[in-house]
Parts: sequence; C-alpha cells; structure tokens
Amino acid sequence: MHMIGLMSRDDQSSQPSDRQAVTVPRVRAAGDKTRTNAALLSIADVMTDEVATSSHSDADLPVDDEEEALRKSNAIDWNSLFAAVEDPELAEIMRSPIDSAVNILTTGKEVQKLSVIRTLTELIDTEGEECIEKVIPLIQVSADDHERRPSTVPSLQNVLKEEATNLDLHCEAAVVFKSIITDKRYEEKFPGLNEKLLNYILLNLENQKEYISAAAWLETLVEIADHIPFQAVTDLIVPLAVSQADPGKRVQRRVIATKLVDKLCTIISPQDVRKELAPCAQMLCQDPNPTVRTSIAQRLSVIAQSLNSSTDCVSLLLPCLIELCKDDDAGVREAILNTIAICLPYFTKAESRRTVVVPLLRKCTEQAIFLKDESLGVVSRQLGPWLDSLQDVLSDQERKWFLDTYCRIIGLTMNQSLTESLTDPRNAAILTSRRMCAYNFPCFVQMYGETHFTERLLPILEKFASDSDDEVRSAIAAGFHEIVALRPDEPTLIPPFIELIRGGASEVVDRITGSLHRILPTLYKCANSQTNAPKINRSQLDRIVIGCNRLIRGTGSWRSHESYLNNISCIRHLVPANDLFISFIPMLKQEVLTARALPCRIAAARTLFLMMREHPMSKSRKTVIDFFCHTIARHESCQRRRVILDVVPMILDIFSLEFFKEHIMEHVLHLASDKVSNIRYSLLYFPEMHKLLQTATLSNLAQDKRTSRAAGRRENSSGVGETRSPVARERRKRELQATPPDLCMRTLSDGDHPPGESCQQSQVGRGKETLDQHGTRHSGTSEERRCAQEGGRVGQASYWKAREASLPRCGGPRGRRSPRQPLYGHSHKSSSRRGRPVLCLRAPTGQKNASLDCLWRQTAPSALGISHRAARRLRRPPKRPLP
Repeated sequence: MHMIGLMSRDDQSSQPSDRQAVTVPRVRAAGDKTRTNAALLSIADVMTDEVATSSHSDADLPVDDEEEALRKSNAIDWNSLFAAVEDPELAEIMRSPIDSAVNILTTGKEVQKLSVIRTLTELIDTEGEECIEKVIPLIQVSADDHERRPSTVPSLQNVLKEEATNLDLHCEAAVVFKSIITDKRYEEKFPGLNEKLLNYILLNLENQKEYISAAAWLETLVEIADHIPFQAVTDLIVPLAVSQADPGKRVQRRVIATKLVDKLCTIISPQDVRKELAPCAQMLCQDPNPTVRTSIAQRLSVIAQSLNSSTDCVSLLLPCLIELCKDDDAGVREAILNTIAICLPYFTKAESRRTVVVPLLRKCTEQAIFLKDESLGVVSRQLGPWLDSLQDVLSDQERKWFLDTYCRIIGLTMNQSLTESLTDPRNAAILTSRRMCAYNFPCFVQMYGETHFTERLLPILEKFASDSDDEVRSAIAAGFHEIVALRPDEPTLIPPFIELIRGGASEVVDRITGSLHRILPTLYKCANSQTNAPKINRSQLDRIVIGCNRLIRGTGSWRSHESYLNNISCIRHLVPANDLFISFIPMLKQEVLTARALPCRIAAARTLFLMMREHPMSKSRKTVIDFFCHTIARHESCQRRRVILDVVPMILDIFSLEFFKEHIMEHVLHLASDKVSNIRYSLLYFPEMHKLLQTATLSNLAQDKRTSRAAGRRENSSGVGETRSPVARERRKRELQATPPDLCMRTLSDGDHPPGESCQQSQVGRGKETLDQHGTRHSGTSEERRCAQEGGRVGQASYWKAREASLPRCGGPRGRRSPRQPLYGHSHKSSSRRGRPVLCLRAPTGQKNASLDCLWRQTAPSALGISHRAARRLRRPPKRPLP
C-alpha cells in the first residue's frame, strides 16, 4: 500500500509538468474580444481533454482524500480567467499611449482631456507620425468632416467643437499649438505640420466665432505670425485681420485685430501694407469704441515705419492723427500724443510739418492746459521731443511759443503741493507734469540757453533743485551733467548743485554722484574763476564733495558708494596737492579700512593710488605706501589684509613693475605665511603673481651659469665638500629646522641660503651646497649645470628645479608631509645674481597643508613655465645618491 501511495504521488507530480507544456498565448487587451474568447475556449478544450485523460489513467489507482483535494486545488479556474480578460482596468493598463489618448479624448473627463492636451508635445516626441495622424485630428476635426462621417464612429467627434464654451480647453490647445509651431524641431522632423496646425487654428476661429474662446486663437495667430511661411501669411492671416476689424465684430476681436495689424506690418511688404493694412487702420481709427481707438493709436508709428514713404505717411496716416487728436476720450488723446513724437521723423516734407503738424500740436497743448487732465502729463513729456524734431521748420514766434508754454506749465504746477497731489486725481496729473518738465529741462537749455538762461531758465532750475518732491529733484540731478556741459562757464550752477546734495535724499545723491567726473571739473573751474566772483569758493566745494560720502554711506547703496569713490579721482587734477592730502587722502584711507562692501574698499584704494601718483612730494607718497604695506598688509583683520591682494592688479596697471617690486611685492609675498588659509589660497591663485615669478632672460641665465661655475671651483678649492663631524651635522640640522616658516623676499649673499629652505636644501649658485640625509655638505653637481644651460625652456628657476630633483621625497603616512618638510620644493629667482630676490615657499610649521600642497601642485607648473609632467618628475627621488 505504501508503494502504491508513492507511485500515485510520482504520477501526480508529473501532471503539472504536462500542463506546463501547454502555453497560453498572450492576448492584447486592445484586440477583438470575440477572437480572444475563441482562443481561450480552444485552449480550454485541449487542457480539459488532457486533464480527463490523466484522470482516467489514474482511476485504476486508489486515491485518498488528501490527494483528491490536491488535485482539485491544481485545477484551472476558467471563470476567473475570463473575468480577468474582461477587466477594464487591465485593458486600460495594456493600452498603448496613443490608444489611451484617443480613449480619454473620446470618453474622458475634462481634467483628463486637459492633461492629454498639455502633454501633446511629449506624445509627438515619442510616437511621432502616429500621434499626428490620430490624436491631433481628434483634438481638432473640421465641422465639414464631422458632418460627413457616419454617426457609428463616436470616437472621432470634434472635441473642441463639443466644448465650445469651455475656455480652459481652448486656451490649453492654443498654447500647445503655439509651442509646436514656434519650435523648429517639429517642422524639420515633420514637414507640413505647421500648415496643418494653422488650418486647425483658422477652423477653430470660424467655429468659435460666437464665443469668447475665439480670442485665444486670435492671440495665438499674433504670436505665431513670424513662424508661418510668407505665402500663408499673405493668403490666410491678412484677410483674417481685415475681417476681424469690422465694426460688427466683438470689441475684443477688434482690439486683437489691431495687434495683428501691428505684427503683420513687420512681415509683409510696404505695397501690401499700403494696399491692405492702411485702409484697415483707418477703419479702426474710426471705431466707435474708445478702447479700439486707443489700441490702434498706439500702433500707428509701426505702420508709418513699415510704409517707409513720406508721401504715404502724409496721405494715409496724417488724417488719422488729426482725427484722433480731436477725440473726446482722454486715453485716446494721450496715446496719439505719444505716437506723434515717434511719427514726426517720417513726415519729412517741411510744408506738411509747418502747415499741419505744428498747428495740430499747438492746439492739443492748449487743450491739455485748459482741461488739466491726463493729457497734460503727456504734453509735458513730449514738449522736448517735439521741439527737437521741429526746430528746422519753426519760426521765431513758434520757438517763443514753445518756451512760453513750458514756463506756463511749470508755473501751473508749482502752485500745487505734494500733499494735495496725493488726494486729488487732478493734482496727480499736475505733479506728473512738473516731473516731466524737470526731465525736459536740459533740452530747453540746449535750445534757449544762449539767450534766455539767466532770465528764465535759471530761476526754474533753482526751483527744481529745492522742490519738495524727490522725483523732481532726482530728474534734475540725472541731467545735471548735461546742463553743466551746455553752460560750462556758468558759476551760478554751483548753488543748485549744493542744494541738490543738501536735500539728503538717497536717490538724488545717487543720480548726481554717478556723474561727478563730468560735473566737478566745470564747477571747480567756475569756483577758481576770479572774473565772475563766485559766491562759493573752492574749499566750500571740497567740503560739499566730502559730505556726499557721508550721505551715500548712510543710504546703504554700495553701488552708488563705489561709483562716488571712483568718480572723485578727477579731483587730483583740480585741487592743489597739499589740499588734496589734507582733505581727501584721510577720507579715502578711512574708506579703505571701514567701508563695508569690498568693491567700495577697492574703489577707494584705486583713487588713493591715483592721487598719490600725481603728488610731487616723495614724503607724502611714502605715507600712502606705508599705509598699504604696514596698516593694511599687517592688519589684524583678514578682510583688511585681503585688500592688499585685491589692489595688486590696479597697482600693476597704474604704476610700473619696478615700483611694485620695490615697494609692494615683499609685503604681498609675506601673506604666504598668513594664519588664515583663504589668504594663502588667494595668493596661490593669483595670476599676476605667477607672471611676476616667470623666468628672466637668457643673458641673466648665462651670467648665473658663469657665477655658479666659479663658486663651485672656489668651494672645491676650499674643501667645502668634506664631511662634518656628527655633532656639527646635528647642530646644522637644528639651525636649518629653526628657520621661520614663511614666504619671504631677501637678498642672497655668499655662503647664505634662503630662509624658507628646509634641512635638505641650501643655496644654489655662489657658495651653493647640499645636505644629504646624513648632513654631509656637497657642492654643485653636473645636473645643476646641465639644467642651467636649458634656460630658454625652463628659465632661471632651473637651478632650483635641479635641487628639487636631488631631494628625497618627503611624506608620511598616505603621502602626507612632515610639518618640518618644505611644502614647496623649489623657489623662483629673478634679477641679477648678486642682490637677487629669492622667493622661498614653505609650509607653516605645525599645520596640515595637504589641500594647500595639492593646490600648489596645480598652480606651480604654470608659475614656473613647465608642464605638469615635468613638475611630477621633480618630486621623484633620485635613483642614486649625489656625489
């Protein structure tokens, strides 16, 4: 019985392998359900026959209850299998992106449709032609196609037509169509796509003509007009723009039609503009709605520019200008007055200007002064441009009328206070007019300064300089350098200048200090003049200029402060040297030390150096040099010490290289031993310093070679290379290790070595020697002399590179250096052999400088003029000890 049970289990275990031999083919959910069910039924019949055969073969064997339960558990549940095939969630998962988009656009909700429309560009990128053929026509199908299609295909209904009142769908579709048309990738990849989308946009405009959503498609046309072929623009969009300008259309469409006219004028030819768009613009100028008239009034200048003909401008646009200037709406008059100033250069006929334009402007100005509405501010703003454009055709009487009108507007506005203008809208327009008159003041000085400045314009300038409104004084301050340039011999300009600064407004001081380098030369010239007897002398003007510094520092605007500190450098040519050092030098020193912003400190330092260069006394120049070399370079604050590095480029630009080497370079190099790592990093990254450390000429190299050979002969003759005693060697090591760890400049003497070298390195050249690991002294080697002969490639530092090659490689665990070992195994030399400054770079004792060492490995090759490969060779230990 036990044997029979084992046999039945073996037979049973073989049944699943037989079932596994029958594979169920994968059925796509997007296929036909009838075909899927038939395939599953055929598979089920085959598997049922096999199961029945297997059951019949096992019927002869006795089977217990457990085996029967196991057999039932292994049976296939066909009902659940058919139910899974008909599950809609599974069908949705198995759909392709195109089928999913089609299904959502057909039966989905509004949010789902919006999602499909927004991701249309991504679908085109992934699916390509299939998306263009299936999804885009589904989003937009013309009404005629919809009527011709049978009603049995509901999946191809016009989505946008059904959602005619849904503004969100139309706006999203318009944005997506615009992004596709403006992207050149799609047109290159799918030729003809732009034309297809343009047709869809035009069809949407036709279908949505009764709804507000049509405005979205019109705005899209305005945006894509530049990306459509020229023929399509002339054939499709130009007629549409003309049709939308019809007075029977909605106001919003007529406003968009003005935008279309503006855009099309920059695309089509002047002949088409004169033939098609100019009559359309004339019709829009006569529109009953003031919003439409305002919109077209703002765009007449573009039409005048595209016509490019004075005759056409006069015949087509000048009647429109005259008609709109007489408009009852203040907004229309304001828009057309701004447009006239732009259109005046295109009216080149003097007769038209004299007989039509000038009387028109006079009438508009008188009307604005009488009404005191918003157009008064526009007239005040445009008086200067009108006067400048029409000065060739103006008579003396008309020129006098412009000046009288300007003074009338100023007199009208001066009676209004600032508090009243904040409460009354009418007073707000008057305040705007006063600001615009201040803006136009330099133009009237240019036109009437020779004859009417002292009598009529100077009192106006004094009133503007003491005005209660900061914007009025700011407008005068911004153009004060133009006034000074137009009236260079006018000492009466000094009191308005002082009054502008005395007000203390940050914006006013900012505007006037930005042009100090143009203003101060003229004012100092007037102050020093004895013939005109100025009321303010030069010392008072000095105090005013210095007082500007306190005002600007209090504002917190570091850009204005920097501009002021840079611009006052012109005073060095205007003030005597002694007064300059008494008044301005202390102020500039204080700014270098205490200015909060780093650009302000650098600007103060630059002006300080420029003033120092012009000073004739060497003692005074020495005080400025000592200020930077001792007060700044040795300051306790690292931010102040950093300034000496920041001013090195301007020192090299202002002074000579010899001056820098003599006075500044030693103190700059001393920062290599600074306790702040950022200062040391800044020194290493300093490109100007690398240039200064470059090699010298071949003549100096030849002199170095001869000197080193002579020194080697003297050392050999004196027995320098003999071995020292152990006590002497230890004493020599302790002396060298006690060398202060810094980067310094000093002059070499015979038998001396640079103070930055370690115990394995000593002087190269005259009296040069090498200490090996045992402290034995050796004279120069043939390797050093060979490197000296390669001066054209390596340079003067070749001796030091040869010495580096002779040193054993320093390093502790993981390649770290010992604190007593030199961080930089070479030095740079320049100038002649005797009295030559030597740069010795060494790590500060007791500090970890692994990152600094890595940085120097990157920057040292460029400083030495060698490759990185050659620099790596310098650190390799020698294969054999040097003799």
